[in-house]
Amino acid sequence: SQYVPGASRSWEGVPLAMNFFLFALLLLGAFTLATAHPGSGLHVARAIVALGAVEALYGLSTLKVQLPRMREQLAAGRLPLRDELASQLALDRIHSEEIYGTFEMANSYAAFLLVGILVLLGLWWDLRGARRPAAGEDRPPAVTRGDAWYALLLMLMLAALWKSVSKGGWSAGLLGLWFWGAQAAGREPKRARALGWLSAGGVAALVGLLALMAAGAISTGFLGASFGMRIEYWRTACNMISAEPLLGIGLGGFGDAYTQFMTPLATETRQAHNDWLQLWAELGVLGPLAWALRWGRVLRPGPALDTVPPPAQEPQDHAEATQAEDRAR
Repeated sequence: SQYVPGASRSWEGVPLAMNFFLFALLLLGAFTLATAHPGSGLHVARAIVALGAVEALYGLSTLKVQLPRMREQLAAGRLPLRDELASQLALDRIHSEEIYGTFEMANSYAAFLLVGILVLLGLWWDLRGARRPAAGEDRPPAVTRGDAWYALLLMLMLAALWKSVSKGGWSAGLLGLWFWGAQAAGREPKRARALGWLSAGGVAALVGLLALMAAGAISTGFLGASFGMRIEYWRTACNMISAEPLLGIGLGGFGDAYTQFMTPLATETRQAHNDWLQLWAELGVLGPLAWALRWGRVLRPGPALDTVPPPAQEPQDHAEATQAEDRAR
């Protein structure tokens, strides 16, 4: 279909809108559960880490076992090229050294692993913090069996992230580590404010640098052809935003309108490869504002998860209990 200014939006937006509301309800349900029952957050966090570890193990086994076997069978003519294997994309993936896991893109796979890695680091940090001895207690062991398991899972997911060959994933990992560290170190209000301003300044500087690259003021050649093409996608999204800045071109309409707004150097795509620009291009100015509010809520420092049960309180003797009851009366 073709995008026509002022006409009805693409029907592709209907299933996308349904998926959006479904995921929004799931997110709201998880947030409500964690708020009403704080202890459930620990179980959800552990499930996220487990899913990340399974994806990492599957991706590494695919790279080291399944793909080499498929290459051998393909070279010997013993691998039947079914419809799903006959495309050039499928053949490229068979001969690729990237890990996709159960995802269609290496970047999506890397993003999923990053969520598991950062949640794992948070659980590990809280576990070690809970082992700090109280006054008069013996010093706990420096390394426990739990530390060994966390270290093993972390190395597994880091290896899969590295083998995904996702430069965006690695860059996002560095930013994620900064925000994780800022939350972990920002328990004290004055330090939290300083880290907050420092984080905001760093994000503003990074956004300004990317804006200068998109405007052509700074060359992107040193970052490779892949990043340069993403800049062209961003410029195309900016052209759409200029045409419909308030209401956007419609949810799911980026791919339909792409050929009318694409820059001369851009190649065919259906995504802007930038959530902020795509949301603005499709939903108007309220799209990125809502996205910013969501991330502001997610990145706000919160209390540590209860990774260990609280120590049992010693019972009061009968005389002290009686005195407390008398004072209460």
